[in-house]
Parts: sequence; C-alpha cells; structure tokens
Amino acid sequence: MRRAYPIPILSYRLIRRFTAVVTVLCLAACGSDGPAALPDEDGNEGGSDGKGGEVTVVIAAPQTETRAVPSGDEIRSVRIYAYAHGETDQPPVGYLEDNDFITGVGTYKINLSRRGQLDFIALLNDGGVAQAASAVALDGNTTLAQLNAYRIGRQLNSYNDGGCAIPMSTLEGENGENRTFTLTESIASQYVRLTATRAMSRLRLYFAKHNTGRATVQITGATLTQGPLSTRLLVDEDSESLSYPDDYVAAGTDEETSAIAVAPANTEVSYPVEVTDVAAPDTKLTAGNTTLVAAAYMPENPYGASNVHPDGLYEDEYDGTVGNRRLSAYKLTVTYRVGDSEGEKDVYLPAVDRNQTVNVFGLLSGEDITLYVRVADWIVEEVTLPQHPTYSDCRPETAGHYSTTARFEASEGNKLDAAFLCIFEMSTEQVFTPTVNGPFTVVVQNSAHAVVTGNQIKGGTGADGNPLSYFIYVIPTRDYDPSAVNEGYLLITIPDWTGENEPLLINREHKWNAGDNSQDDRIRITIENPSPDSGENTNT
Repeated sequence: MRRAYPIPILSYRLIRRFTAVVTVLCLAACGSDGPAALPDEDGNEGGSDGKGGEVTVVIAAPQTETRAVPSGDEIRSVRIYAYAHGETDQPPVGYLEDNDFITGVGTYKINLSRRGQLDFIALLNDGGVAQAASAVALDGNTTLAQLNAYRIGRQLNSYNDGGCAIPMSTLEGENGENRTFTLTESIASQYVRLTATRAMSRLRLYFAKHNTGRATVQITGATLTQGPLSTRLLVDEDSESLSYPDDYVAAGTDEETSAIAVAPANTEVSYPVEVTDVAAPDTKLTAGNTTLVAAAYMPENPYGASNVHPDGLYEDEYDGTVGNRRLSAYKLTVTYRVGDSEGEKDVYLPAVDRNQTVNVFGLLSGEDITLYVRVADWIVEEVTLPQHPTYSDCRPETAGHYSTTARFEASEGNKLDAAFLCIFEMSTEQVFTPTVNGPFTVVVQNSAHAVVTGNQIKGGTGADGNPLSYFIYVIPTRDYDPSAVNEGYLLITIPDWTGENEPLLINREHKWNAGDNSQDDRIRITIENPSPDSGENTNT
C-alpha cells in the first residue's frame, strides 16, 4: 500500500540529535465508511460516534552518511500500530506492515476500527536484527504489552547487498507525548507527528600515527565481546531491567559465536586497514585528524566504565572495572601492526544508551598505543530530511465569507475585484505554487499587494515573527457557458522527494464547499452564472 494519498513533503536542513532520526506524520481522515467499529469503555460503537476511519502515514528517513561507512539508516521494513489508549492487552485497532520500503518517503493508509484516544507506534527495521529467543512474533495481533516486552538480539543481520538496517522505534515521551493522540468526530483531518529513535548503540574506531617513520601502520582486526544478550525494541533499557549474569554473555562463552562484528568502516575493504592520518601527542584527536577505521552496532548497555578522565584518556584500570562490572561491560579488543611489530589492546567501554555512539580514538606512537574513549550523541549532521511544512488552511479575506464563486470581467481593472480570493499563510521557508485547472488563471500577491511569481512565492516569517501571508486570486478566463464545465479546483503544491508536485491540504476543516456531499481538501471554484433562473443548462 504505497503512496495511497498524496501528502506534501518539504526538504529542509537541520542538525538532528539523539532522538530525532525518523519523522512519522499521520493524517487522521476519519470517515463514516471505515471498517467495523469496536465498542469503547461505555459500550459505544467506535468511540464517540461509531465511525472508524483511516490514518495516512508518511515516513521520512535520514540520508546515508557522506563517508564510506555503512550507516544503517536506510529503511527496509515498516510496521505501524494503533491501539486504543489504555488497552495494553488488546490487539491493535489499526495495523500496517510494508517489507519493501524504499529509502526516502513512503505514504501509507491504515484502516482504523475505532477512533477516540489512540496510541500510535511505528517500528522500523525490526527484521534488521534477529529477535531474542523469548520474543513473540510481530503481526497484526500483537498487543502493546507484548511490544513493550519485545526483545531483539545483539547482532545486525546482513542483507544480500551487504547493507544493514538498524531497528528503530517510537519512544513514549512525558505525559504520553510522541504516542497518544485523540481523533474526534469534530476534526475531519488531523496531523500527528511521531519521532522514531534507533534502538541500538554505535561504536566507531579512529586512529592516527606519530613517530612511526616509514613503517606501515595497520589495524589488523577488532572484536567486541561481552555485554547484553539482547535489548528491548520499544522501551529504553536500564540497569533495573538487566541483571548479570542472566541477561549478559556468560563468562567463557566462545567469542567466535558471541562476538559482535567490528567491520572496516569502508565496506569496500577488509582488514588490515592502513592508518594514514598523522597527529602529534599533544593534539586532541578528533574525527578530523584521524582515520575512521571500523564501526559496529550493538545493544545499549547501562553497565560499563564510569570514571571520567581528562579528554577521555583510557588507562589500564579505567574506573577500576572489576567483578561483575568488568564482565558486563563491553570489551573491545583491537589488534594492530607497526612495521613488523604486532600488538593487541583490550578496552572496556563505558555505559552507552540507545542512539549514542562510543568513539574510540587511538594514537599509535612507535609501538605504543594511547587511547581516548568518549561517548556522544549519535548525530546526523546537516542531512536533508523530508518534513511536512507548517501552513494554514486558506481563509477568506472577510471572516466567515466562504463563497467559492468568481465572476468574469473583460476589463483588466475589474478582474481582481470579481475574482475568487483567499489568503494563505506558510511559516516554513518553502517555495509553493498555487495552480488551478479549468477556465481560470491564478494571480498571487504578497502582503503588500505586489504581484509575485515563481520562487518569490515562498513561505517564511516576517520581522514580527508571524507567518508570511499571500493573497491568491482565481480569475475566470471566460464568461459562464451553460454547455461547458464552469468549475475548477485550486491547488497549492510543493515538490516532494521524487520531484513531483504534491498538493497541500488547504481545506482541512472543509469550510470551503461545506455543502458538498463529498468533502474535499481542495477548494472548488465556480464561474458565476449571470442568469441562474433562466432555465439554461448549469453544467458544472
């Protein structure tokens, strides 16, 4: 079920941190022709009015990273659930899955068997990692309680094309934010915004060299052992929900089967990876002066090193990681070669949350290795994300005057006075295009009543912080003709991620053409009939 309803998408640039990875937009278009309704707590069918409806969901995925690193941020599969709020042990009232998602934007319609207060949940790439042994199957009958308990394993699955896909999910915020929404009969259409978060953590290894002469410096391998056996897909993991040794890789487990792959960052090469960047010992190591050697993805882990050393300097007894803490922390083992000499270093990683990165920076100086370990938000910098713009319904110049007729005037000086007029406001900096079909033309003026065209027709905010306003005139190009079609539809479009023009919903409250049997999110405009009682054909 793809691109079932045209939802407009806007590309914009920003820095997304920590929880902002995938944006999900829902349009609740609740109609009377929905599926069979379920009774609510008071025995009413379908909530307040016995009607089901549809939810249209647009999913926007982040772009892949610029370096030759498998970011895992592509979307391979989507599941969307809608539950009656508070009914954790009941199957969903709406469900959709798509296992053939293409990175970018997908548009879906979900049938709802009821409305009212609903909990919306999106799961992305749940097949990107093997589920834990205790997990139930995910399908259209999975309850919210089962989702909350659903666990995924510790290693990503590799696809046939060599790519990976990190599981993501929507996490509930404070007071039900990012999950609970009320869809009522008084709202014909409603936008719901959800934010999904990666359910895994990331490890990155950066290395530079110093005082190695002409010797070739290589990282010959890296493995990640110990740590949690699994993590929850939908709920943040914490120390209260994990215990050693039951939830962790047992001591002495064969590392061949339990190790998490720490693969070369450049997917086109294999170990050994040559270190080419040079840095001085007194220089802070960053991604800018080191070679990104390897990367891995793993479950979050609330246990690990906790002491803070200057600049993340790693010492042999980093935080005195002993006993169960030493056994529950992730252990990174790096092997390296400087000329003909080989070495190995173990690193116990600090605690790390989902959607965070553990960055390990290493300086190979002669045959010695100095390491710095820092935990940071998993940042997607300056990526282009599809995002729905912020705009208003078209409104009349005179409050409450929702007439949609326009009169033809031959005189240029009278055309605007006789035209259909509405005011449109958009606060997002996005070029938009008003168009009309049928025997009409469109003229657009800015708030100063100056005619604007092309890229001059653009949203934004003024000096007062309010959205920019535009006057949109729809002008008949001929007089009323009883033998022809005398109506057309006003659209305001923006380019979507495919380059196609997609219409904005400029009549969401259906105040324009309110008497139509089939309410439309567009505005239908009719040429005024100068003799409505003449008995002539009024074909529209």
